Amino acid sequence: GVRRFKAAVAVAIAAAGIPYLWVLFDLWSGTVNPLRTNGSDITSSSVYDAQASAILHGHLSLPGGAIGFEAFVHDGRNYTYFGIFPSLLRLPILVFSHGLDGRLTPLSLLAAWCVTALFCSLLLWRIRRLIRADAPLGWAEVGSYGLIIFSILAGSVLMFLASEPDVYSEDLAWSVALTCGSLFTLLGMVERPTWARLAASGLLVLLTNLNRGSSGYACILATFLIAAWFALGRAGTNYRRWALPVALSGLLALLVGSAIDLAKFDLLFGFPASQQILFKAFGLSKINGGRYFSLRFLPSTLQSYVNPINLRLSSVFPYLMLPDDPTHPIAHTTLFQRAPTAGVVPSMPLLFAAGFWGVITSFLPGRQAVVRSLRILLVGAAAGAAPAMIFGWVL
Repeated sequence: GVRRFKAAVAVAIAAAGIPYLWVLFDLWSGTVNPLRTNGSDITSSSVYDAQASAILHGHLSLPGGAIGFEAFVHDGRNYTYFGIFPSLLRLPILVFSHGLDGRLTPLSLLAAWCVTALFCSLLLWRIRRLIRADAPLGWAEVGSYGLIIFSILAGSVLMFLASEPDVYSEDLAWSVALTCGSLFTLLGMVERPTWARLAASGLLVLLTNLNRGSSGYACILATFLIAAWFALGRAGTNYRRWALPVALSGLLALLVGSAIDLAKFDLLFGFPASQQILFKAFGLSKINGGRYFSLRFLPSTLQSYVNPINLRLSSVFPYLMLPDDPTHPIAHTTLFQRAPTAGVVPSMPLLFAAGFWGVITSFLPGRQAVVRSLRILLVGAAAGAAPAMIFGWVL
């Protein structure tokens, strides 16, 4: 069934690539532009270039104009909370030229999309083998896999990110890609640990943490849970010797990320919100007690993201639009910004339903040990999504 699966996945990726490339490079502009940025404000696409230049000069502080109101002023220097991974990708180009500064984001988004396509396909096949072993792969089953891959690549938030090529979209797109890669390699460790798989999972978890803290911490948490799984003998006594190496790989990713936070902000984790220019300029310190995250925001974010009718039908292509009205906070909470927000349920119904059913089936009793270990990855994935649900800024 491997050849049949590869054919279905290849067709799905090729079919999804057509609308994705059009949205990324054209988007009704009438001109194909592989270097298209979101609007005229080039600073929204030059943050990673400026950070890459800073790395080449041996530091992490940036010129204030490179990041505008997103800058964090610490000890008289400007820093960004965005991770360094996309900046590392730019180093081979910036060593020779700065002519493409501020215009590399679309190409980076495309690379993230390709990485997502690769790891989602590999992850799907690995899960299939764990659950169904060598059962024959029929056309109906392989067709459903092709549909899932197509939906991920062309019917998810990835398409929306491609429509707005800026630093925010790039950050999230690589978060998706690297998290999928981390989950694939971590599942490989649970299935059959080897030194090569340990190196691959450790590297991808590290890169995920270097890109976005919430996703990185979630993958690190999954790594520690897998180490505990081995230490407790849940995978068999023969695998207990892997507990320490797996835990050390997660610890390494955590320490490297903390070293960067320490170099920027003198903090082991996160960033000082009160030192951001935006935070000061708009008086955000007076809103919600100056907190970005709080369980008090959960009712409002659930209302936005899980509302089954939080979408608008339109007579204009693509016929599905954001709601007319912005999100209205409930339970007397105030969001930092209120804007029209599409619900996950109506905008990605297939992926939502498949994910919901997958969670239920993963926790059914009577599963073999290696299948039960999928719950570890679900906990990690949930930990990565949790910050979005208690974030005071709904878009």
